[in-house]
Amino acid sequence: MTKKAHAELKKKNPDELQRELSSARLELLKLNAQVATGGAAKEAGKITMLKKKVARIKTLQTKGGNESR
Repeated sequence: MTKKAHAELKKKNPDELQRELSSARLELLKLNAQVATGGAAKEAGKITMLKKKVARIKTLQTKGGNESR
């Protein structure tokens, strides 16, 4: 995730962050299921990227999301 993408996450409101978190977790679940069933993940680095994205979103939710509040 680039600095630009991280900055875009900071601009989102809490509802948008929650939707973003849900979609990232769902995609992570699908990729982990692929690996667990013996198939190689087509995009191996994507799992790590999604884990970091989930952590960033959860951090933003804890901090409050927007500095403009």
